Amino acid sequence: MRELGILFGNSAHATATTLAAFFLGIAAGGAVFGRRAGRIRRPLRAYGWLELGVAATALLYFGLLSLFHSLYAPLFAAFGDNRAAFVCVKFALALLVLFPPAFCMGGTLPLISQQLVRRRDRLGVTAARLYAVNTLGAALGAYISAFHLIRHLGVTGSYAVSVAVTLTVAALALWLGGRTQPAAEPPRGAEPAMALSARAVGALAFFSGLVTLALEVLWTRMFAQVLQNSVYTFAVILVIFLISLALGAALAGSLARRRAPVRATLGVLLLGGGLLVAASPFAFWWITDGLAYVASQSGFGDYVLRVFACAAAVLLLPTAWLGIVFPYLLKVAEPWGWSPGRTVGDLAALNTLGGVAGSLLAGFVMLGSLGLWDSLRAVAAAYALAALWLALAAPGSALSAARRALSLALPCALLLLLAAPLDASRLPLVHVDREGQGEEVVEILEGSSATVAVVQRPDSLRIKLNNYYGLGGSGDRRQEAREAHLPLALHPAPASTFFLGLGTGITAGAALQHPIERLLVAELVPEVVTASRRHFTPWLNGLFTDPRAEIRIEDGRNVLAGTRQDFDVIVADLFLPWKAGTGSLFARELFEAGHERLAPGGIYAQWLLLIQLSEREFGSIARTFTEVFPRTTLWRGNYRVSHPLVLLVGETR
Repeated sequence: MRELGILFGNSAHATATTLAAFFLGIAAGGAVFGRRAGRIRRPLRAYGWLELGVAATALLYFGLLSLFHSLYAPLFAAFGDNRAAFVCVKFALALLVLFPPAFCMGGTLPLISQQLVRRRDRLGVTAARLYAVNTLGAALGAYISAFHLIRHLGVTGSYAVSVAVTLTVAALALWLGGRTQPAAEPPRGAEPAMALSARAVGALAFFSGLVTLALEVLWTRMFAQVLQNSVYTFAVILVIFLISLALGAALAGSLARRRAPVRATLGVLLLGGGLLVAASPFAFWWITDGLAYVASQSGFGDYVLRVFACAAAVLLLPTAWLGIVFPYLLKVAEPWGWSPGRTVGDLAALNTLGGVAGSLLAGFVMLGSLGLWDSLRAVAAAYALAALWLALAAPGSALSAARRALSLALPCALLLLLAAPLDASRLPLVHVDREGQGEEVVEILEGSSATVAVVQRPDSLRIKLNNYYGLGGSGDRRQEAREAHLPLALHPAPASTFFLGLGTGITAGAALQHPIERLLVAELVPEVVTASRRHFTPWLNGLFTDPRAEIRIEDGRNVLAGTRQDFDVIVADLFLPWKAGTGSLFARELFEAGHERLAPGGIYAQWLLLIQLSEREFGSIARTFTEVFPRTTLWRGNYRVSHPLVLLVGETR
């Protein structure tokens, strides 16, 4: 994800296409190898060969990445103006890299299930426990890679360690697979009556994946409103989410040992899940004291612990409860008479496909059309409707009249609760300081990339990204304009200019006061462009109407890497260094792409706010910059003691 983010950009579309390519590989591998698992005499050895395939295809990534970098510019020239087409191109490239190892990964769970399940009536218990262990391993992998491996070994070193561990697992599986007895097909015995049809179980498996991954997207956006949104905070959310799913799978294994009525059990799980999802915004609001910023004065370690505690308090119970559904369906599927590998493979494939649909639906449809709180309410309503469908689909002889009435009344009651007491849309989306700063919300724009708010203060109009990340305001317009004037004044005759980042648009708009011929601005978040156009026009010098200016909604790095235009001046805006994805804006690859796109005598201007950088971090950025631009000068951007601003100017001549 990190490496493809450098190539494809860190936009929500690029991230979603990368995830979709990976999960499609997982689903395809589960379906294909699940169907074959029953005919494989030594599934553990086959598992070892698949792990070997994971390592081998993962190594192909390095060669493909070099190929992609060479192809990116012509592909951008051909499809860059058509955003939808370019997303499809990125998806195809992501498939080439991610599908082969993901396909092998997807086949591992059905094969290990085929090896371990020796009795058909133990499928639910054994497979649920295996799923719990596998998911717990995923949580450990997410934690180690984010907090330790990359920090100490770098990306390439971490990748090598991951491949080495995979090879070790492959070797162990191949060795053990040759020493253990071949897995025997569990005896059939008398086939019990099926509580649910295979189609109904498959639909529930798909539904479970859809809502679970949709919630992961929505809850991550919810926490983005109060966290620093660094790689570490997103990793914390993911780790808590995976631990909770593992706990849910363990609980499903315990539940599978009981002889509880299947329909009633699933109905309780669905209704309880809907209730917990509906309550999660209110729990989040209460725990964060009304969207207050989660901070610490005791250092990074204490901050991470606070984030872990906050995430666990909100997510642990609802995610664990929701995590029971899919593993429990493996118990429901025991009467099918299929091989364990096929049962696990088919249901896991449907669950994963649902996850792909859920993440795309939440990110690209729900957040933009419904907003965060109503999206969570819609998911809760989906659980209630699923419970209602389950009750309506029950045969007349399966339930007594009283139980049928209760099974129909409870989902309807939950829907009524969502219409009034549990209506999360009443909660504010933005934390405003009315007493201290005199803030009032002017407009809130929600989209797949971020939540953007325009806030009015007595002396200025400001833009906030995800509640706390300020993108500037009219009150500081002289300083923001100076961030364009200084770089342009340092060039003798700037005709064309490129800006990485829009913000309020005041900086880019100031460039139009110079006798330039062309201005191109790249902005990652579409809602920021909308906010700038609607509310900051008086200070933009005709940025959205001047024929010299073009606003492009795209990752600026991708525009520089793909365009064939040359620029006299390239201005990189102020970027929050610890925000996830921002590190690539200070990377050698970006500076080199900028150097290549500068006309003879052109300059590359990088703004830095010193209070956001340690001496070591500033040195790292400056060293990387001067390696690409040996002729570099350092300029002060202001004389503020509290917020010192500096400018690195690299020249090509």
